[in-house]
Amino acid sequence: MLEELETLAPVDAVRGVLDDPSDFTRELPLSKILNVQGYIVAVHNQRPDIDSFKGKHINVLVSGNTCIPKLLESEAVPLLLDPGSPTVASKHGRGTVMLLKLDKLVSSYIMRV
Repeated sequence: MLEELETLAPVDAVRGVLDDPSDFTRELPLSKILNVQGYIVAVHNQRPDIDSFKGKHINVLVSGNTCIPKLLESEAVPLLLDPGSPTVASKHGRGTVMLLKLDKLVSSYIMRV
């Protein structure tokens, strides 16, 4: 799947705790920190202790493993995102994905699939 996505755009991915590493053609970490157009984005499979990010200048924290889409703010991290799950229905009635746009402004959208 990642190879197919990479034909469309650059892809950074983390492994889920239930993912079998042998399912991937390359090793994926459980978390990573990215610099995307000057924004520092932390990507974690499970939501870490948010207070652990105080003073680390993280602009966006993307975490999952809840299957519930969320957009939150905190003192430690300005924007906390959980995209939900494309395969598990939530209160939205269908699975969800999230679009994150990092430009002069940070925009995020939850979309039903």
